[in-house]
Formats: sequence, C-alpha cells, structure tokens
Amino acid sequence: MLAHDKSLHIVVGGAIFSAAYVLFTLAGLPALHIAAGAVVLAAVGKEVYDHLNRDKHTPDLMDAVATVAGGVVCSLPLLVSKML
Repeated sequence: MLAHDKSLHIVVGGAIFSAAYVLFTLAGLPALHIAAGAVVLAAVGKEVYDHLNRDKHTPDLMDAVATVAGGVVCSLPLLVSKML
C-alpha cells in the first residue's frame, strides 16, 4: 500500500506537470521539456526547503521521487502520441 504522503506527492507532481504543460503550450514554448523541468525543480526545491527547516519538516528523497513520478505518469500520453 502506498503511503498517504507519497500519494499526495504523486498527485501534486501530476498537477504541476499538467498546469505547466498547458501554460507553456499556450505560450508557444517547448512545453513538454519545461513542464518536466518544473516538476523536477518543485520536487527538489521542496526537499531542500525541508532540509533547511528540519525543526518543522523532514526531508525525504522518496518524496522527490514520488513527485517526479506523478509528472512522468502525466507525460506518458504526450510522449506516446509524439512517437505515433
């Protein structure tokens, strides 16, 4: 069973990817790459924040992995459609 915290990270990663993809597509920019970068930046940034605020937060590499995984799941249909 997936821990509740990790499932939230997956959902947020997917939401970040989706929002960034839509916004950058509308702007005419390479949205797939930028959205992927936004997810990685958010995932790593959150864990750096947690590391710097250990009195209230616990850094966890697997949280970052779960966040990125959410972005990957949302990107798969786009990647497959580009291959067809």
